[in-house]
Amino acid sequence: MKIYKFYISMLSKKEMFNKNFKKLFSFQGRATTKEYLSINAISVLVIIILLIRGLTRSTDTEYGNLGFVILVSLVLEVLVIVNMAAKVRKLHDIGKSGKYSLISLTFGFLFTPIGIIIEIGFIIFLSLAEPSKGTNYYGPNPRKIKENKKYWLEI
Repeated sequence: MKIYKFYISMLSKKEMFNKNFKKLFSFQGRATTKEYLSINAISVLVIIILLIRGLTRSTDTEYGNLGFVILVSLVLEVLVIVNMAAKVRKLHDIGKSGKYSLISLTFGFLFTPIGIIIEIGFIIFLSLAEPSKGTNYYGPNPRKIKENKKYWLEI
């Protein structure tokens, strides 16, 4: 007879989505490296999809790509806010002020090779930086928080 173990979370999928969605736009608290890199990876994928869609789009209509350009502009604005929030929370995780993210923001908007290199360097630095142990000025360690009770169901 086999015993199957299932992990059961007390939060529903809707509650988990709402909690994580609200956290996307928050500039307060701390973020783990996994959370920071996940947001960056999703942003890169969205940008690649938009680039491919933009390159394959025809301009036969009277207004050309005006609607698509407006959509891309709105999506990129949201991505900038989400990435800045994640960057600030990751800086908080290593015990630094969110003001340091302005360096990345300033050079990140210069779509030059130097700006791209600085942005990639900033992502690598934040990914490899040692997080603060325990609680710091910006909040508790996100790796130690137990948000819900966990149960194992054996069948």
